[in-house]
Amino acid sequence: MSFARQIEGGWRGVLLVAATSLYFLIFAQFAFLARLGRLGFGGSLNAMMGAMATGGILVSLLIPRLRLVPRPEVRLRLGFVLCAATAEARRPCCLSREPARARR
Repeated sequence: MSFARQIEGGWRGVLLVAATSLYFLIFAQFAFLARLGRLGFGGSLNAMMGAMATGGILVSLLIPRLRLVPRPEVRLRLGFVLCAATAEARRPCCLSREPARARR
């Protein structure tokens, strides 16, 4: 494989990881933090965010070393499929409720 192809593949990987991270922040983490705030855990949101950051770092270091699925490209595709399935499973619930501000 040529050096230019390696660089191209590397940037493609960086963009895919960035897209996955953005997906997670928009659809999962912010919704989870908002839900915690509504449940009365507003004072401990900084601790929760710290715990989620620590867990995310530890898991991101651990997962590549697990060999449940030996090929990295298959692991990445599986991650995208799981993200899409999660978004699809959550969609009917989110669309059935309108925000409180919109009801006024």
